[in-house]
Amino acid sequence: MGREVVTTAANVSIGTEVAKAAPFAASVVIGGLTAMEWAYVLAAAYSGLLIVHFVGSKWLFPLWRFIKARRAKGVK
Repeated sequence: MGREVVTTAANVSIGTEVAKAAPFAASVVIGGLTAMEWAYVLAAAYSGLLIVHFVGSKWLFPLWRFIKARRAKGVK
C-alpha cells in the first residue's frame, strides 16, 4: 500500500509540473515557429501589404478611374 501511494504522488507531481510548463512551451512555439520566426513572418507580410497598398493607391486606382472616366465620356 505504501509503494502505491508514493508512486501515485510522484505521478501527480510530475503531471503538475508538466501542466505548469505547458503555457510557456505554447508561448515559445506556435505552429512550429518560434517567436522570432513569427516576427519575421509578420514583418514580411506587413511589408507586402504596404507595397500592395502603395501600388494600388498610387497607380491602379487612378488608372482605373481614368479609364472609367474616358469610357463615360465616350472617348475611345
